[in-house]
Amino acid sequence: MTRKFVGTALLLALIWPPAGIGEEKAQPESATPTSVGKAKAQPQSVAVEAHGDWALQCPEDTPCLLVQHIFLKGNREKPLLSFILQFSDKPSRLVIAIRIPLGVMLTPGIELGVDGAKASTYPFHHCRPEGCLAIFPGSRKLRKTIERGQQANVGYYLTNGKKYSVPVSLKGITAGLRALEKAAKSERGNNGSR
Repeated sequence: MTRKFVGTALLLALIWPPAGIGEEKAQPESATPTSVGKAKAQPQSVAVEAHGDWALQCPEDTPCLLVQHIFLKGNREKPLLSFILQFSDKPSRLVIAIRIPLGVMLTPGIELGVDGAKASTYPFHHCRPEGCLAIFPGSRKLRKTIERGQQANVGYYLTNGKKYSVPVSLKGITAGLRALEKAAKSERGNNGSR
């Protein structure tokens, strides 16, 4: 891993993106998202741009993120899952972070599959009081798969052995990634390399 990738991973770990556009409700075990949440008041100045079920969030003085928060139906306090994308180093280097609540088995890692295809497994990077993070580079192949897909599925195991499979809508992901890439290029142009 390069030093800049690790730096970006740590930045992602510190950021708990504000709730708002890009939120969906879900239930564990192969649940279907039921609706996109409405934007809430932001505690900091954040430019938010909707792309289907995704939100491009550009907080002041930090790189832009493309996010989707999934909530259990009836519980809007803490996301069941946050799916975060950011460009690192170069606009073409995609970093994916998936954050889930505490109480997961770390050893099996997290599974990510698209449209029913065989899932790939990624290790957890670390846990904090807000949840556990899997942070990994998004290869060109994975990016193309995500952009062509309709739904991703994120699977993980709780410490009681129960598996959660959380659906994540990919509606708007292609436009969102293009906007994120454009924002990353603009950030580098305005601030030099970050």
